[in-house]
Amino acid sequence: MLTKLGILSKAEIESRYHIRLERYVKDMLIEIHTLEEMIDTMVLPAAFSYLAGLTKSAADAKTAGLKPIPQLDTANTIAKMIEELQTRRVALGKVTAKAEGMHEELESQAKVLTTDGADRMADVRESSDALELVVSDDLWPLPKYREMLFPL
Repeated sequence: MLTKLGILSKAEIESRYHIRLERYVKDMLIEIHTLEEMIDTMVLPAAFSYLAGLTKSAADAKTAGLKPIPQLDTANTIAKMIEELQTRRVALGKVTAKAEGMHEELESQAKVLTTDGADRMADVRESSDALELVVSDDLWPLPKYREMLFPL
């Protein structure tokens, strides 16, 4: 329609498409790298600190001869959640590496980021959100959803 009306030539339309596709790919890669950095430098260290506190508390309770030791169940649950997040983070890293290796195939790169990239980001986010609900407030380095939605 735009070419028939003489508004844009075919080359101009293709150029605009290419520019927008490049922008999309760059934006997605920035989002993915930001998420990876947040997981690696904030979320996982907070979860590890919380797990360390639980295991120390459980060890102290065991030394004191207490039974049952409820910290053990919680520690095991947190450990499984951390393991799931790490697995999902690795999967996201693989998609990132794959997409970054596709410089010459812009449309394929965008497709990988739209499908696999977005899906892996959602998986990582799901695991991170689950940890946010259980890691103590004093260890969690980011604002929690309830703090943003219902500030006191």
